[in-house]
Amino acid sequence: MKQVTELEWNEAWSTSGYLIQLCQLPYSVKEIESLFSLSSFEYTEDGLGTCFGIYISIEDQLCFLLGFHDKEDKTHSVLVQVKNFESNLPSLLNKLCQEFKVNENSLIWVNLDL
Repeated sequence: MKQVTELEWNEAWSTSGYLIQLCQLPYSVKEIESLFSLSSFEYTEDGLGTCFGIYISIEDQLCFLLGFHDKEDKTHSVLVQVKNFESNLPSLLNKLCQEFKVNENSLIWVNLDL
């Protein structure tokens, strides 16, 4: 797993791309930053308020980690989003669990339509 820049994330977009919710990790943004040496950026989203984002790549598949409200907030733990054209999402989910040292049963929520 490596952190990627916003430019790398944007370069991968297709004109018909959109985000799919993959799962929700059992970590706060602060825990992800400290446990996995990742850095978030802060922004404001209409309807959500303060958000924190992290772009990552796992074996050349891109993910966006999204946290809400407060970096220490575990109630709204970190949501993982992927671009709709990423291939083999069940495999990506398994790799994501390995990288974040959790099993699938530990996830707060998983998209069952993969």
